[in-house]
Amino acid sequence: MTRLFAALPLLLFAGAVVAAPQPFTARDLVALERVSDPHLSPDGHTVAYQLRQTDLEANKGINGIWLVDLSQKNAAPRRATSAGSESNTPRWSVDGRLYFLSARSGSQQLWRLDLRGGEAEQVTRLPLDVGAFRLAPDGRTAAVALEVFADCVTLACTARRIEEQSRSKARGLLYDQLFVRHWDTWKNGTRSQLFLANLAAPAAEPKLLTTGIDGDVPTKPFGGDEEFVFSPDGRTLFFTARIAGKTEAWSTNTDIWRVAVTGSAKPENLSAPNPGYDVGPIVSPDGKTLAWRSMKRGGFEADRNRILLRDLAGGAVRELAPDWDRSPGALGWSADGRTLYAIADELGQTPLFAIDARSGAVKRLVE
Repeated sequence: MTRLFAALPLLLFAGAVVAAPQPFTARDLVALERVSDPHLSPDGHTVAYQLRQTDLEANKGINGIWLVDLSQKNAAPRRATSAGSESNTPRWSVDGRLYFLSARSGSQQLWRLDLRGGEAEQVTRLPLDVGAFRLAPDGRTAAVALEVFADCVTLACTARRIEEQSRSKARGLLYDQLFVRHWDTWKNGTRSQLFLANLAAPAAEPKLLTTGIDGDVPTKPFGGDEEFVFSPDGRTLFFTARIAGKTEAWSTNTDIWRVAVTGSAKPENLSAPNPGYDVGPIVSPDGKTLAWRSMKRGGFEADRNRILLRDLAGGAVRELAPDWDRSPGALGWSADGRTLYAIADELGQTPLFAIDARSGAVKRLVE
C-alpha cells in the first residue's frame, strides 16, 4: 500500500523539518487499498490476489489482480491485469493458468492469462454478465452463475427482456413477494442460476444445471463461488440454495444440493431434514466424503456452525467434533483427505485449526 496512516509524521529532507501531524480522515479511510481473495498456484510458487484501489475523482473503486512470487525472498508484488480495468476473482487452473472475471469487453466475462507470456484471452462471450465461476477439474468447462428469467429458455431471451426494461418509459415495478432488493440492488425478476459453459466455445449456449431451483445460486446477497464445487472427477456439482417462496425474506433454511453435470436429472437435496443454514460444500480429494457447515436452528442467523460429513456412497451423515465449542467460518481439505482445516473466532482472534477427519480431534495451528 502506498499510504497507510496519514497521521504519521513526515520527515522533510530539506532542513530536516518535521511536518505537523495530520488527522486520519474519512477520505484517507476510503482511499486505502484493500487486499482480498488470495489463491495459491498449483505449484505453490505464486499467490494471486485481488487489490481494490480507489479513484476519488471518479468516485469509484477499481479491482485488479496482482501476483507475488513466493520463490523469491521479499519479492515485490506485480500487477497481472491492466491498470484501470475492472478485474476480480483470480482462480488457478490445474495447468497453472490464471482465470479471472473482467468487464473490459463491456460486460463481465471470464478471461484467462498464461503467465509464461502473452495477453489475457477472453474465454466466454455470453450475452449476460458472469457473476461467479468455478473451473471443472479437467479445465475444459466451468460452472458459471448468470442472472436469468425463469421462463426464458435461452440467455438471449433474458438479455432481450433486460434491454426492453431499460428502454421502457414505465419505471414502476410490481412485487408480490419479498425480497424487493438486496442492499442497493433492486430485484428485476431474474434469479442467479448455475450453467455449465464450454471453455472451448466462448459464445456457445451453456447448459442449465439448477433446473427447478426457485432461488438464487449462489445465495444473495453475499454468496460466491464458495457455495458451489465440482466433485474431483468433474461429474457432479454440489451447491447451496434456499427455496422458500414467499417466506424467503425471513427464512434461514439453505440446503446442500447435488446435480450431475450431464443435466440428466434434477438437483437432489442432501440436507432437507435440517431447518437452518447448510452452506459451503467441499468434497474430499478421493471424492468419497462431502463436508459443509450447518446451523441447527431455523430462523436463527447466529447459531453455531457445525461441521457435517456425508458419505457420498451410502448417504450417512455425521457431525465432526461435536464437542468443539467454536463456529468455523470456512473449511478446506488437506491433500490426503485426512484433515479438515478451519478458521474460527477464538478469544478475539481468528486462528487456523486442523481437525482430524476420523476422530474429530482439534489442534490450533496458529498462535
